[in-house]
This record gives sequence, structure tokens and C-alpha cells, in this order.
Amino acid sequence: MAALKKGSLVRVLRDQIEGSIEATASDSRLPDYIFDTDGEILDIKADYAWVKFALPVANTWFKLDHLTAAAK
Repeated sequence: MAALKKGSLVRVLRDQIEGSIEATASDSRLPDYIFDTDGEILDIKADYAWVKFALPVANTWFKLDHLTAAAK
């Protein structure tokens, strides 16, 4: 797998994020769009990526371990 970087298209890994400390820190009802649509990495800081989805929703920080490259 190629390293994730700024501009990469990604999907959130359900099995990695569910039950994580990041998921339990806010609403436990994770929206389906983060698993079903591609997001674009806008920025990376340490172990986290700021991801923008092509929907009218706020950009969100995700731990890099919770992301995978989107299928082409």
C-alpha cells in the first residue's frame, strides 16, 4: 500500500475506528458516508489527516491508522 499523503483519496476503515478512543470522544453514531464515499486528505499533522468529503459536511480529522487508500 502506498503511503497516504496530502491529496490522497481515502476511505475510513470501519473495523479500525469503531471502538477507538477517537470514536468514543464524540457521538458514537458514525455516519455511513465516511465508509461509503471517498474523502481527500487536505493536510497531515503527526498521526492525523484532515479529510474533506465531497458532501456538504465539515472537514474532519482522522487518525491515519483509520484510513485506507480509496479504490481507483
